[in-house]
Amino acid sequence: MSKAGATSANMKPANVFNAELHSDLNHRNDLGYVRHDLTHLNLQWHRYDSRSLPECFEAACGEYKKATGQKPQLGSVMRFDSKTKRTRKIEGFAPIREMVVVINDQTTESELDNLCKAYQDRFGMTPLAFSIHRDEGHWVNEVDERTGEVSKAWKPNLHAHLFFDVLERRQNYWGGKAVPDKKRGRTIKFTEKDMSLMQDMAAKALGMERGEKGAVRVNENIDEYKQKAKAEEYAQAVKEVNEKKAEKEKLVAEVADLSTTKAAKETAIESIKAVKEKATSLLGLGEDRVQKAKSQGIEDGRSAVMAELQSSGHFKFGTLTAEEVGQFFRNVYDSNK
Repeated sequence: MSKAGATSANMKPANVFNAELHSDLNHRNDLGYVRHDLTHLNLQWHRYDSRSLPECFEAACGEYKKATGQKPQLGSVMRFDSKTKRTRKIEGFAPIREMVVVINDQTTESELDNLCKAYQDRFGMTPLAFSIHRDEGHWVNEVDERTGEVSKAWKPNLHAHLFFDVLERRQNYWGGKAVPDKKRGRTIKFTEKDMSLMQDMAAKALGMERGEKGAVRVNENIDEYKQKAKAEEYAQAVKEVNEKKAEKEKLVAEVADLSTTKAAKETAIESIKAVKEKATSLLGLGEDRVQKAKSQGIEDGRSAVMAELQSSGHFKFGTLTAEEVGQFFRNVYDSNK
């Protein structure tokens, strides 16, 4: 039964002068994509050769010169292929190769040791060293499907760096036979079939699933991984900005609706005032005339009341005022107590 996760194994020319620095504990303290609380889970080095990687590289260059009689071409060059009519890049002399292998949290040092030895037996490349990194990765935002809450989650990049010397030597075997003299001192040529077989061997040795055949290769070297992590963070940031923008637009629309409702009410009030003013104007009454007419009505009412009292009581008040009439009735009341 395989362990959780799928593995992949991708080979490239090793940067021997930076490879050992990458696993150095002091150097890792300065790396932003490293969780320092997990660094103790790393394996700094499992070595098969007492020499450093730069020393192994210099030795391989010497062997090449001794076998071919010429200095190795270290830099890559562009060459025109007359058959395909295309220009292609020819990599320089790269006797030390690095293989980045995806692992999981259960992968052991012994399993990687067995994988290195299996590659040596099958392809003739000599293992030099390997390291395990369990502290690399990056933080991502995760959304709880039930509550919708967003939280930070650590996405680890568990992998191992395997280093091989790929020079053809007498003790190597090429196609099941001893290496021909003309091949010695040169680097082993790996075909696409060989690279696919390396994937199968990695999955078997580590007890993991094999990556999908024909899938686009993702070389998990440090620069590419950092770019990938930054791209994911950028995509997440863009998503959050778009969500906030949508919320803002929704809020603006709601405010606009409220503003429209308020404006409609104010317009209705102004219309009512306009109708009132129009009606008053049509009746020939301004606001000041309305107040004047109201006062005149009160005065006319008082006069009508006094006239009715004189008529019904047969009183002749002459020029008596209302106050004097009141005093008269008061005197009558007091005399009859």
